[in-house]
Amino acid sequence: IHLVMPQYGAPDDRTIFGRLRGTSPTSRIDPALMKQMFAERRSVAKAASKFAPRAAAGVRLLDSQRAQNLAIALNKLGVPIADLCKVVDEFDAEGGAPALEDLEILTACLPNMDEVAKLSKYRSKPQELRDIERTMLPLCSLSAGRLRLMRLALSHKDTHADLCKRCVLVRLAAEELRSSPEFRELLGVVLQIGNFINHGVVDCTGGSEGTVRGFAIESLHVLSSFKRGGVSALHCLCLVMRGEDLDFPQSLRESLLHV
Repeated sequence: IHLVMPQYGAPDDRTIFGRLRGTSPTSRIDPALMKQMFAERRSVAKAASKFAPRAAAGVRLLDSQRAQNLAIALNKLGVPIADLCKVVDEFDAEGGAPALEDLEILTACLPNMDEVAKLSKYRSKPQELRDIERTMLPLCSLSAGRLRLMRLALSHKDTHADLCKRCVLVRLAAEELRSSPEFRELLGVVLQIGNFINHGVVDCTGGSEGTVRGFAIESLHVLSSFKRGGVSALHCLCLVMRGEDLDFPQSLRESLLHV
């Protein structure tokens, strides 16, 4: 065993090893057991296995990695692949509609043009193919466009409901921002701070030449980046708002519940 930085002198009493001196460890090793554990042993050669894994029978048209990936994916289907392809061909999205997850698996496993050309030669003799190639045969005649359309039909209802919900939230948030007295007051103070920093005035009515009277909401993030020493414009804003009303942050949050 290679011990890093071994110490051969008396250890310092303040260390763990120093405190071990003069005491008897509770746990003791068994020398005989240690010798037996670390004794040399003759290696016994294992007999070579007489059996090797048998390769899947049938004609192979797909490379090993592609075949393995397809087999893993298609095994996740909840229904037989032939039945699933039939439903897609008939475009039956109402009665016996397939699971959206199954359609996504089919989309990912569709054969490319080269694979379709190779597999199509065995339509009349599928028994000659390997299992995975035989499983892929129904996908050769499956329309990718029809598959995408069925996925859209199955997901449309949920997508529509989700979009409507998001639109309602956006409308509520916009109304709250426009009607909140606290948010309006906040923007007014930001405007004063900006005019004072840029022009040395706090007039927001336009009476002074060059003063700003409005800004895009995206401008708010610069308050934290404008600094002099350790103080930023955001610090100034917080001091002003809290100085006027200690409960202002809570009031602002309550007026913007959907933002």
